[in-house]
Amino acid sequence: MLDADTVAWFENNGGLDRNAGDLFREKVLSKGGSVDAMTLYEAFAGRQPDIVHLLARRGLSAD
Repeated sequence: MLDADTVAWFENNGGLDRNAGDLFREKVLSKGGSVDAMTLYEAFAGRQPDIVHLLARRGLSAD
């Protein structure tokens, strides 16, 4: 779910540009496994992940 929501976050925030990549590296990648993944994700995205992106990836969305 985190992966699918991260892809959607990048799509909604300018794609794979330098600023978005730097934020992801600073908030998630640089911490490694030292902090809970959900905590890292929420610090990165500013919100909890939304399952709708995972469902859409798997062809299960209502759209």
